[in-house]
Amino acid sequence: MPEEPGGPCGRTFEDAFALANRSLFGISAGDAPAGELEERARSSVESRRSKVDFALDHVLGDHDWEVPKYIRRGLEWLMAQDGTATKADDE
Repeated sequence: MPEEPGGPCGRTFEDAFALANRSLFGISAGDAPAGELEERARSSVESRRSKVDFALDHVLGDHDWEVPKYIRRGLEWLMAQDGTATKADDE
């Protein structure tokens, strides 16, 4: 899910995180096409460690970042649920 309509879209959590936080990863947008920005994001996180270590570096370290849109939208959807699906599963 791109951060803005027609924008670049990350294929992994790390890519999406980098695209949601371009300045943190030194990714300048300029007039670059979406595909080029996706490649910049991918290369900016390729040398990182595991997903867990990558996430913990940002959760426990730097707190000035944005949640990628696909995660934010998923959490908003979950918060909007009335719980009927889980109630039926408990019976």
